[in-house]
Amino acid sequence: MPISLKWGIAVIVFIILLVGIVLLGLKAGQVYGGTFIKMFPQGITSKLSAPARLSQTLQSVTPTVTSKPTPTGVSSANNQFVLPFSNTRAVVEADLKDLTPWQLKVARNEIYARYGRAFVSQDLACYFAKQSWYKENPAYSDQSLSSLEIANVNFISSFEKKINSPLINHDSGCQ
Repeated sequence: MPISLKWGIAVIVFIILLVGIVLLGLKAGQVYGGTFIKMFPQGITSKLSAPARLSQTLQSVTPTVTSKPTPTGVSSANNQFVLPFSNTRAVVEADLKDLTPWQLKVARNEIYARYGRAFVSQDLACYFAKQSWYKENPAYSDQSLSSLEIANVNFISSFEKKINSPLINHDSGCQ
């Protein structure tokens, strides 16, 4: 066998092994937490790192940019979002694990609030009315949400059910 053919085969085997290692690493990130994946560039992991139940939805997603400001930090009475990135990237369990049931409920509903959804439950209506960025939109439609935002709402809702949040389907009224 000529030496150039041996080198060609060696290079191909090396590339296959390298791709396999990268894919195994990405899968490990899915299984063992999102922090592992965050060290890779977004373009490499965007289609491979989404949780399995979201991967089909996220493959064709383009982030939606709204005209509303997206401040950082955890929401309280300081007019900020609980998850300021929920309209631009997939929410993962690591983003939710340290949030209270109230923060989870707000995080799920702030996705709708960005578009001006009117809230029937008093606790959410009162909360969002106090946010400087929130403005009720009489023409609101769920059609305004991107597939990423819908996937994030569903993911947060699933997490709330997983932890048996006492605030699912519960209106605590205005505080």
